[in-house]
Amino acid sequence: MSVTLNAHQFGRLLERTAGHIADEFIPALHGVRLEADDTFLYAIASDRYTLAVARYRHHGLDGEPFARTLPARALASLRRWAADQLGNTPVTVSLAENRLRFTAPQGEVGVGVDDGQEFFGWRGVLRGVID
Repeated sequence: MSVTLNAHQFGRLLERTAGHIADEFIPALHGVRLEADDTFLYAIASDRYTLAVARYRHHGLDGEPFARTLPARALASLRRWAADQLGNTPVTVSLAENRLRFTAPQGEVGVGVDDGQEFFGWRGVLRGVID
């Protein structure tokens, strides 16, 4: 289960959503949710009052769709890592047991995630606002 997009797009996903993360007292919202489907990689964050969703068309989903939340404590180093890659460098986001892996030709980063962590139905919230 993996998706590939360029480093610039990946960094923008994190930048656009990181400011909307809830504090540590709401564990399910204390991070950025990454969701991959057949077409897009989404980044979602909410602090219960605001909701940020960004998406980029990836270069192909290898395997089943996935969704995991990146913990807030890992975002600063992951954003620096993404910024250190050349803009058009391909970054592959892959899922392993209890880990999200970010791989580029210049290096690789692994972030521990909780595979069973629930997240709210953000699509329904957006639909309600738009309607």
